[in-house]
Amino acid sequence: MQLLNPKNETQTWLASRLVQIKLPKALIHTLMYGVSIVFMKGLSLILLPFLTHALSQQEYGQLEVLSSIAILGSVLAGLGLAEALFRFYGLSKTTDEAQSHAAHLLLLAILVAAAMASLAWVCYPQVQSILPGYLPANTVLIVLLTISLEAIIAVALGWLRLQDKVGLFCTLTCGRALLQLLLTFYWVELGQGVNGIVLAGFIAATIQAFLLLMHFANDLNRHLVKRSILNFSLLKSYLQYCTPIMLSGLIAFGLMGVDKWFLAKYADLNQVAILGVASKFALATVILLQPYTMWWSPKRFQVLQQQGQQLTSQYIVIGLALLLFICVVMAGASPLLVHFLVPVSYQNVVAIITPMILAMACKEAAELVNIGCFVGKTSHSQMAINAFSAGLFVLLLWWLTPSFGMFAVAWGLLAVQCTRLTLFYLVSQTFLKLNYPLGKLLLIGTISTTLVVLLPYLMTLGYSVTMMSLCLLSTSTLIAWLCAKVLCNRNDLTTAG
Repeated sequence: MQLLNPKNETQTWLASRLVQIKLPKALIHTLMYGVSIVFMKGLSLILLPFLTHALSQQEYGQLEVLSSIAILGSVLAGLGLAEALFRFYGLSKTTDEAQSHAAHLLLLAILVAAAMASLAWVCYPQVQSILPGYLPANTVLIVLLTISLEAIIAVALGWLRLQDKVGLFCTLTCGRALLQLLLTFYWVELGQGVNGIVLAGFIAATIQAFLLLMHFANDLNRHLVKRSILNFSLLKSYLQYCTPIMLSGLIAFGLMGVDKWFLAKYADLNQVAILGVASKFALATVILLQPYTMWWSPKRFQVLQQQGQQLTSQYIVIGLALLLFICVVMAGASPLLVHFLVPVSYQNVVAIITPMILAMACKEAAELVNIGCFVGKTSHSQMAINAFSAGLFVLLLWWLTPSFGMFAVAWGLLAVQCTRLTLFYLVSQTFLKLNYPLGKLLLIGTISTTLVVLLPYLMTLGYSVTMMSLCLLSTSTLIAWLCAKVLCNRNDLTTAG
């Protein structure tokens, strides 16, 4: 009789248990989206140490002005078509109707891309003449041509998200980022500077747009043949829904891009460069949350329609809890990152990092709670709120930037984003009443905000790196525990998967 080996039995039992463990589908998708976001939107952070050392501060300031053009142009060229895809596809009653909407929106995106590319080729000298920072005309043209691809890329990536093709989404976004990264290193090392950087972005975007277009067209082949001519009745519905979103995003440029133009005009490109670096670290707050929001954004209308308001509000609260935790981590980590990653000439970044992180947190919180404005047939309320916020910010910039420079931008942005968050919450609740644990949210929010204000200051008092790291670890762990304990109920994330 063969004796049983306890060690082998234990190994067999552990192996069988590991096979049985299945991560929730939503969690798997969130992790994969996270990888994509790190490569796609984290590219500027990945390149930050290299570019701040390879470029002069003036050149980096020029690059930031070009980035602001890309923000403005992407909103205009995208036309809000990705949001329209989420809305019309998600609320369709049949599969055939949903795919018909997708086919129409793809054709519309192709027409928009062609029109924007033609316009860019004709108008780039005029655009170059009105921009601050003395930008070369050919560099401006390359940026505008890259922008013209935005509609196709946004709609096609939205389609992949709706179809839960997370692997393909991850491959195409990471592939674009990796190609752009390699080309940027190559051309900057050859001395091409800012022009080489924007050319790398154009080549990578063109290849991604082509591959996405081929895949999207293959998925919808039957419907594209049937819908080769746009249905003008549907086109009217799309434009009725998209135009306020596009105009809202265009107006929001006043919150996320025009500040660099004011600085370039009233201060100098050196301050634009410092603000740009601070914005990159604050952007990490958005990037770290976006794996969750990219999973949640296309699903929110389906969850609301199929599973009700209670589960919808719970997912929003989970997003807010994650956001608070991320803010505390970034507030403590940013001074360390500034010290190790960028030249000494950028150390003033620490002075404005707190308001920038809090401003980005308010921006993301507004996106989470703003579901009511999208439920109706139009989204005029969103456009009105963004118009008011942008107007207020431009007024503050015009009034304060000549005297206070980048400090006016940072603190003015925080004040306006707080106002915008409040308005979006109030208006969204009038369209769709959701029950939030407001008392608990305010408690955790107050504690987190206090830590975000104090941590950058404490990190600059001369303590050792080990001591600062322990301080950051302990405070972030505390916030994570509070968020999990106080805010998040035990809902199964697979429900919306």
